[in-house]
Amino acid sequence: MSQKFSNRKPSYKHQNIQSEDESGNSPDQDGGEDIVQIFAAFNNRMEKKVKDKQRKLSSECDTMIQQISEFAHELVSRQKQEIDAKINEYKRKHEELDEEKLTIVKKLRSEEAKYLQLHDSIIYELDKIEIAQMEANQAFEKKFLSFIEDTNGQLQNLLIKNNAVEKNFFLEDSRDVN
Repeated sequence: MSQKFSNRKPSYKHQNIQSEDESGNSPDQDGGEDIVQIFAAFNNRMEKKVKDKQRKLSSECDTMIQQISEFAHELVSRQKQEIDAKINEYKRKHEELDEEKLTIVKKLRSEEAKYLQLHDSIIYELDKIEIAQMEANQAFEKKFLSFIEDTNGQLQNLLIKNNAVEKNFFLEDSRDVN
């Protein structure tokens, strides 16, 4: 019985009736006990309803807490998946860019090697041309000097012959004059 009803003493309107029944109790006392029992039963029923309501409310709260917890877990899980997806996408793009950089660097190195090879072959050919040109110049100078010497020699021979012819001519003329 709750404290609210346990400390109460039943008040009876008919207290001046003094009759007693077989149990030795007056009829008013039996009626009072009935009322106390009714109130006690009512109180018990109310307490049971309160406890049932509390249990039901507690159960509903637990269910709501469970639902909220599941929803929060699902939300966190979805956000984690989205973040993981974005991280994976970033990593994939970063790897693609790294591969692209590597490809570009390889191409640049290959092109640099080709350029250096071409450059070296051009330098080599220019050196060969320069050497050939120097050899040609030297050969030309030798031939030219040889030609000049031959020409000088021929001119000297020609001059000598001309002088000789002139001397002979003058000699013959002088013989003719004499």
